[in-house]
Amino acid sequence: MKKLIIFIVAFVILPVCAYAKKAPDWIDGASKKYSEPRYFIGVGSVALDKGGPKQQMTWAGDRARAEIAKTLRVEVGTTTVAQRTVTGEKKGRPETRSTQTDVVTASANEILDGVEIKEYYRDKKGKMIYALAILDRPIAADRIQMKVDALKEELSAEMDEGKSYQDKNDILLAIRHYNTALGLANEINDKNELISVLNPVGETQTNFATDIKKILGGLARLVQFEVKVEGPAASVRPYIIQGLSEGGFITKNEGATYQLTGTSDVNYKGEMDMGPDLKVQVYQADLDLEIKNPKTNETIGALTWSVSANEKTAGMAEKSAIRALGRHVQKTIAEKILNAF
Repeated sequence: MKKLIIFIVAFVILPVCAYAKKAPDWIDGASKKYSEPRYFIGVGSVALDKGGPKQQMTWAGDRARAEIAKTLRVEVGTTTVAQRTVTGEKKGRPETRSTQTDVVTASANEILDGVEIKEYYRDKKGKMIYALAILDRPIAADRIQMKVDALKEELSAEMDEGKSYQDKNDILLAIRHYNTALGLANEINDKNELISVLNPVGETQTNFATDIKKILGGLARLVQFEVKVEGPAASVRPYIIQGLSEGGFITKNEGATYQLTGTSDVNYKGEMDMGPDLKVQVYQADLDLEIKNPKTNETIGALTWSVSANEKTAGMAEKSAIRALGRHVQKTIAEKILNAF
C-alpha cells in the first residue's frame, strides 16, 4: 500500500516539476529555444527560504506570468496610443484616448490564458528558484482571430437589420441596430489591436466603426423632433433643442417624425450643513422624456435625468437646479437618444 501511494505522488508531481539540470539561458531574459518573434517569455523567481517546494513553484510561476502580462500591456498600450495619435493628426492635432487604451489593455488579459510554465531551475548556490513562462504568439493570435470572425458575423447581421429598417424609413429602429453594430465594431477593433501586437506583420484590418459612425451621423439628420415639456422645470426646453441641434438632429414645432414629450419636477431635498454658520438649501430637478411616434402614438423610448444643486436660499437653489439640469441635458441628450435603442 505504501509503495502504491509513493508511486501515485511521484506520478503527479514529477511532470509538473520540470527542472533544468544547469543554469538555462532564459534566466537572463532571453531564450534560444523560445525566441522572438514567435514567443513572449517571462521569468519569475522566489527565494528558497520562503515557503515549501510547491509554494515556491507556484509563486515563481505567477511572477513569470506577471512579467508576460506586463510586457503585453506595455506593447498593447503603446500600439493603441500610437494608432489613436495617427488618427487624430489627420485633423491637425494629436489625439490620445486613455480610456480606449485602458479598455484594450484590459482586454489583453484574455491572451494570458495561453501562457504556459515550461521550465523551472533551482539555483542552490544562489538559493533561488526560477520559472520560465512562455506565450506562443501565433497560437494566441489565431485564438483571438476566431473570436473576431464570430463577432464579424454578428456585426453583419446587425448591419442587415439596420439597413432593412432604414429602407422602411423607420429611422430610430435603424439607429438601434447600427448602434449595436458599432459596439461590435469597436470590440472587433480592440481584438484586432491585440492581434497586431501578437502578429505585427499581419494584414491591416478594416475599421468598420468609421463607416458605421458616418451612417449614424447621416441618419441623425433625417430625424426630426417636436419637443414638449411640462412641469416646474419646463424652462429646460431650450436646452433640449440646443442639445439636439448640436447632435445633428432637427427640431420642428409641428409635423416632426418623432415627438419628445416630457414631464419635469423640482423638489426640496433638505438642508445641508456646510460648516460654522453656513447652511444651504438643496433642490433636485428631474426630467422624464418619452420618444413617441406621432402616427401611432407609440412610445418607443424613454430618457431620464436628475440633477441637484444647493444655494443659501431656497429660491436660488431651485433656479440653480433647473439651470444645472438644462446644461446636463444639453450635453447628453443626443448621445442618450442614440443609445436608447
